[in-house]
Amino acid sequence: MTITSWDHLLADSDWILASYASARPNSAVYRRVEDRLSATRDQLFQTIWEFRLPLQLPVPLSLQIPWTPQDSTPTSQRLTELSLQWINYLFGYTFLDWKDNATADNRTFIPQLYMRDDVSDEHKASIVQVMTAGAESPQLRRELGGNKKYLEQCIRSVLGVSSNCWKFVRRPEHVHEGGKFPFTVVVPVEGEGTLFDDTDSDGRSLLARAFHNTALLLIQHHYKSQGWSADRILTVEDAHMQLDERLYLYGICYNATELCLYASYPAIVESGRGNFHWIMFNRWTSTLELSRNSRPHLSTSLSLFLRLLAVEQHMRVLESLLFGHSH
Repeated sequence: MTITSWDHLLADSDWILASYASARPNSAVYRRVEDRLSATRDQLFQTIWEFRLPLQLPVPLSLQIPWTPQDSTPTSQRLTELSLQWINYLFGYTFLDWKDNATADNRTFIPQLYMRDDVSDEHKASIVQVMTAGAESPQLRRELGGNKKYLEQCIRSVLGVSSNCWKFVRRPEHVHEGGKFPFTVVVPVEGEGTLFDDTDSDGRSLLARAFHNTALLLIQHHYKSQGWSADRILTVEDAHMQLDERLYLYGICYNATELCLYASYPAIVESGRGNFHWIMFNRWTSTLELSRNSRPHLSTSLSLFLRLLAVEQHMRVLESLLFGHSH
């Protein structure tokens, strides 16, 4: 899908890196997007000990451990089955929503990893990679290489090792490497400390630069949905024509002590004298605090798994929405 004729709609200076609600643009366009982001945060990113528990994950009955183990079951599938049942047992509540004769939903924000037929056993077994951070063995924790290496391995495993819908961007020269239209960008940040308070961080600037072409795709989709031409002069009525709630991008920044999720989406703002233009708004969504000197609590590992699953699900949703397929 070419975006050459759409480049004029968004300049590098039109990216707004904001952290607080008061910094959000005064636009109605993004409200449905915000509603979806809020629902995802409230229903998936809660930790185990908080009042509200995360929503159940849909999982097919075929991944339940059979009473009689089958020797022909692939090792990766067997590990997945064991891990899923183990989580249900450890946390004392039903984390899984066992489904029979159900198909994957390409619109929902609820992760569908285990419901999709085209996902490999190795991809489904990403739960094993994430949950081994809670291992009691000091040797295993040393082999995982600490939080940073562990997080990189988890991200690759859950988002999909072979997927071209996301990429790591470590330095400015990496912005244009890999996929040209990433739906998720991951930025490792050196050192420790709070990422959320650093509103002008180099990491978030890398997110904006790496997402620029994809951002134009989102705006282009909105124009085509409304029947607008690329040279349309925006009006106040246009500024209240809400986006499809799925038109946003997830960015991940992490260091030795935190993993932050950011969401980026288009909005129309007034530039004065009745003129309107597009911006891309990038704001903080959630933070997962990590422990550098001790093994992660099991609830932290599960919270990490849910966050990454939500990102993986949204990439599939965008593939279906923008390109008409889900693989």
